[in-house]
Amino acid sequence: MARLQNQKLLQTVLADYQASKRWRQGGWDQKAEEFYSLYRSQQEERGESTRHLSNLNIPYTFQVIETVVPRLVGARPEIKAQPREESDAEKAQYVGEMFSYAWELERLNDELEKVVRDALMYGTGFARCSWDKELGLPTFISVDPADAYPDITATCDRDLQYFIHEYDMTADDLISTGKYDDVVIKKLKAIESKKINERLVNSQRAMSASLANTDTAVTDTNTKINIKEWWTKDRVVAVAEGEKIIRDEENPWGFIPFVSMRDYLVPHEYYGIGEVEHIRSLQHEANSLRNQIMDNLKSIVHRMWKRRRAGGVNKNTLVTKAGGVIDVNDINDIVPLDTQAIPSQAFEMDQIIKNNIQATTSVTDFQIGTSTDSLNDTATGVTLIQEAGNQRFRMKIRHLEDFINDIGNKMLYGLQKWMPAKKVVRIIGQDAAPVFKTISRADIQGRFDIVIEAGSTQPVDRITERRNLVDILNLSQTPVIEPYVNIPELYKRVLIKYNIKDPENILKQPQEASGVEQMMTQMSPEEIDAQLAQMDPKEAQMIRDEMGRLLQDQQPESMSQPAQAAPGGQVAR
Repeated sequence: MARLQNQKLLQTVLADYQASKRWRQGGWDQKAEEFYSLYRSQQEERGESTRHLSNLNIPYTFQVIETVVPRLVGARPEIKAQPREESDAEKAQYVGEMFSYAWELERLNDELEKVVRDALMYGTGFARCSWDKELGLPTFISVDPADAYPDITATCDRDLQYFIHEYDMTADDLISTGKYDDVVIKKLKAIESKKINERLVNSQRAMSASLANTDTAVTDTNTKINIKEWWTKDRVVAVAEGEKIIRDEENPWGFIPFVSMRDYLVPHEYYGIGEVEHIRSLQHEANSLRNQIMDNLKSIVHRMWKRRRAGGVNKNTLVTKAGGVIDVNDINDIVPLDTQAIPSQAFEMDQIIKNNIQATTSVTDFQIGTSTDSLNDTATGVTLIQEAGNQRFRMKIRHLEDFINDIGNKMLYGLQKWMPAKKVVRIIGQDAAPVFKTISRADIQGRFDIVIEAGSTQPVDRITERRNLVDILNLSQTPVIEPYVNIPELYKRVLIKYNIKDPENILKQPQEASGVEQMMTQMSPEEIDAQLAQMDPKEAQMIRDEMGRLLQDQQPESMSQPAQAAPGGQVAR
């Protein structure tokens, strides 16, 4: 009975795998291979008859993707936990600190970059939640889209009925995961031995077919075992080599631990659209046009010749070079074949193609960081163009933040379930100094939502930040605003933005007011007169003179007059 159930389960897993594979083979796999080739700027394969022609692949696709990636994940995201209940408000800080620690220690920015690059290239990137037993922290790994077989009837991650992750691992690596008992380990060893024997037989056949020529006989030494891991919300099943179930247990996560990120969403479809799909025809057009231009230039520089057969001219001498000489018996023995220069419209078309790519992707020369001869090279023109492109980037950033929120909330489940009783974590305190804190599992229990600070993944534009701070500083020194602003603190922040490590040593410390100044600001004229009347006349006169000087300094130069004591000994105000 158990064997029959296993056989039925195996058929279910393989049927779901084939359903997803058939959908991918219906066009997605072929497009993904093409997109990868364009991103890598791989040259087309040429036959013998066309090998002499130019074979350029202009890296527009690479340029687009590698301009977008740093704008999305140029900095580590600021992850925070928001409590769902008021009683968990204090614990939210501990959860955020645990995530920041895990993000740094697990180098999750590298994995995030892979997911983003997959999404931009293929339209959809995938990540898988996991638990790092060695470090005792939640983590995630990027999943190659070629190894992902999701439920193709779903329209989003919440709708997934299953997700199949296909990968190859050696028997020793599978055993080291600690997921398999002795019975399964024997199965894995048997599968590995079978694969080794098959490779050996194939190698012997190849050697026989090549008449024992060992230079052409290739031995396939790959002995990794193919695993298809089938995840549902309540079950996980692993199938080895498409024939043996080596794992069948309750899903420890309680949900499908895979999250997808899409570049452009397609309504009612699971897979998205990337940057390459809509510019691939333009990329091919640009390659063809540029190769034609290069072939034309080469034909002009290295021209062809008509040679009279009976002229006795050696064809090896028909080479265009500086100072070259060709010996002929008759002036008509060789005649150059002139090639017309390609029309100037071809160069204009090359620019049109480039403009079309930029209009499609919103990745302009300004985002790339190259100069142009456009009439829009003014501050206002550049700002308008950048703002138009930023609308598209804001949408991508929102998709990225949604992805991080989803993966973060799944990682939180693993953190609350499998975290050790106590763990010492390193956090960044004030002045970027490391601080070590002990956090217990009880400190992170509760209901939270993992969110990231909007735009925190984008690279910091230090030039813009400095300019904005200087503008604020200038504005704060106006008479209306100055009384409400801490000017020394603002100066300190400006210096920090300019990478001044010790602004306290540069800024002057505010001087304390003198006793006379305090008397003038804190006492009324009548109180001052009463105070001076009780003092020694000489000392009182010195204070009156100091008050007069201070009053003179506070008045505009055109209105300043020496301060004099009023009749009766009072200070003139």
